[in-house]
Amino acid sequence: MVVVLRRPGSPYESARFPLRGLDARASYRVANPDTQEERLHTGEQLLEQGLEVTLKTRPGSACLIYERVK
Repeated sequence: MVVVLRRPGSPYESARFPLRGLDARASYRVANPDTQEERLHTGEQLLEQGLEVTLKTRPGSACLIYERVK
């Protein structure tokens, strides 16, 4: 699980969060229960490029759940 918080004074709408401890050769599903959005990523992408999260509102928050699929 990844929890992202955007503070009221934050000028940043998006950020990338590199994850750790994943298998670079595996695939991962990242789901946002609030929006029902799901995306597939490789472990390599999440380890090297990070998980990009955009929060348009200030303050704002997102709870993302990721799980290995292969």
